[in-house]
Amino acid sequence: IQPTRPTPDVAPSRSVDFLSTALDLRFDLEERAVIGTAEHHLTSLRDDLDSFYLHGVGMEIASVESLPEVSGGAVPVAYDYDGQRLTITPERPLAYGEALRLRITYTAHPMETAGQSGLSFSGFGLYFIDPEGTDPFRPTQLWTQGQTEDNRRWYPTWDYPNDKATLDVTLTVPDSMQTFGNGTLVESTPAGEGLRRDRWVLDTEPQASYLTAFVVGDFAVVEDEYMRGDSTAVPLQYIVEPAYAGDARRIFGETPAMIAAFEAETGVRYPWANYKQATVRDFTAGGMENTTLTILWEGVQTDPRGYLDYTARDLIAHELAHQWFGNLTTAEDWANLAINESFASYLEEIYLEQAIGRAAAQAHGIDDRDAYLQQAQTLRRPIVWYGYDQEGQMFDRHTYQKGGQVLNQLRFELGDAAWRRGLNHFLTTHAGEPVEIDDLRTSMEGVSGRSLRRFFDQWFRQPGHPALDVEQAYFPGSDVYT
Repeated sequence: IQPTRPTPDVAPSRSVDFLSTALDLRFDLEERAVIGTAEHHLTSLRDDLDSFYLHGVGMEIASVESLPEVSGGAVPVAYDYDGQRLTITPERPLAYGEALRLRITYTAHPMETAGQSGLSFSGFGLYFIDPEGTDPFRPTQLWTQGQTEDNRRWYPTWDYPNDKATLDVTLTVPDSMQTFGNGTLVESTPAGEGLRRDRWVLDTEPQASYLTAFVVGDFAVVEDEYMRGDSTAVPLQYIVEPAYAGDARRIFGETPAMIAAFEAETGVRYPWANYKQATVRDFTAGGMENTTLTILWEGVQTDPRGYLDYTARDLIAHELAHQWFGNLTTAEDWANLAINESFASYLEEIYLEQAIGRAAAQAHGIDDRDAYLQQAQTLRRPIVWYGYDQEGQMFDRHTYQKGGQVLNQLRFELGDAAWRRGLNHFLTTHAGEPVEIDDLRTSMEGVSGRSLRRFFDQWFRQPGHPALDVEQAYFPGSDVYT
C-alpha cells in the first residue's frame, strides 16, 4: 500500500514564457465546433531558440503568423502539427528574452477528442449541452472545464500550470444568450445576424491555462457585493437557471462572509475585480475554481425544502478559497497539488469555525481525518508525490483531507499569529507565480524563525501517519485502570 517509484521530471521544461493570451471565438452549435484565433505574446527562455511547441488536441490549423510589436503586417510562420503539439519554427532563432507575438487561426471539435491524449481526466475541455435546443428538459449551454489539461482541446496554448499569462477573450454568441468569463466584461457589441460579441479581460494577475473558462446560456443573475469596512467593494454575481432566481441569494448568500473570513485568515484582500458563481447542467465535477468564475454542478440549486438537506456551504467555501490558493498562487505541477487543494480544504474549516462554531469545525476535521484513514487502509502515499502514473491520482483524500489536516497541525505548531504572517508572506511574495511546497516552507520559516524542514519532510514528503499501540488493563478491587 506504499507506492515507491523514482522521481520523474513531472513538470515539462519551458522554452518560452507566455505573457498574455487573446482569444477571439465563435461557435458552430450544430457541428459542436469552435472557430477562432489565439494570439499569444511570449518571450524566449533560451539562447538561440529555433523552435518551441504549444499543446493542442485534434485541431485544424489554418495558419500561424507572427505579428509586429509596433506596426506592419502579419508574417506567416513555419509550423508542424501532429494532432497533439503545434511546433513553431520562427523565421530566425530567438535570443533570450526576445519577444514574439503569434496568431493562430484554427478550428476545434473538442467533443470529438476523447481518448486522444491519454490524460487521466480525459474530458473535452469545452462542452456543448443540447446545442440544437431539442431537449425540453435541458437548456442549451456551453461551458468549459480545463483541469487538469483539457483546455488544449479548444484552444492552442501551453497547457500546464508552470506558466501563467493574462487573458483577453472575445466570444461571439447568439444575442439571446448570456456570456460569463474570467475577469471583467469590458465590451459588448452587436455583431449582426442576431449575434453579439462580448469581451472579457483578466489583466490584474496572470493565471494558469487550465483556469481559462467561460459559460454561455440563458440564466438568471442575482447581484450582490462584499463590502469592506473601508467602503471598497467586490461585486458578486450568483448565476442560476431562471427557475432558481428566487433561491440564489439563499444558496450563495454566505459568500461575502466567506471572503471576509479568508481575508482575515490570510491578510490578503480578495485578489480579483469580481467573483461570479455559475451553475450549469451536466457538469463533470462538484465545482471548478476558474479565476473569478467558479462553475458548479446543477445540484447546488435547491428550493427551500432541498436546502434543508444540502446547503453546498463547504463546496462554495472550497472553490472560493482557491481564488487565493490555486489562482493567485498556483501549484507548478500536479505533484504539488496540496498548494491548491489542501489549502482549500483547510479554509473550509476556518469558515465553518466562524460561521457555525468551533464544534462544527472540529467535526469537519474529524470527518476529513476519517476519510483519509479509510483510504489509507489500501493506499499510503506522500501528500507531495512525484510518483503518480496519471495526474488524476493526485485528486484524492491524501491531497484534500489529509493535506488540510496537516496544514491545521502546522498552524497549531507555529501558533495563530506566526501562521497568519506566513500565509501573508507566501501569498504576497508569490502572487502570480507557480509555486511548490518549499516556497510555503521558506515563508513559514522566515516569519517564525523555526526550522521546518523536518516537519515538511515528515508530513508532506513521507507517507503514512502515526500509529499508536494501546494496551489496557483493569485490576479488580484496586480501582486501578491502565
